[in-house]
Amino acid sequence: MRCGTFYALRPLTQTIVAALNADLSMGDLAYDLAAARYPSVAG
Repeated sequence: MRCGTFYALRPLTQTIVAALNADLSMGDLAYDLAAARYPSVAG
């Protein structure tokens, strides 16, 4: 995974979350993503 994913504000997916931390899910990050207004996709 390249850092450009984050700098380009590409939507965060479960695949990216799992690559960064296998113990987290999109649901775990939902509040933080909404508060940061970071784009994400369900699934």
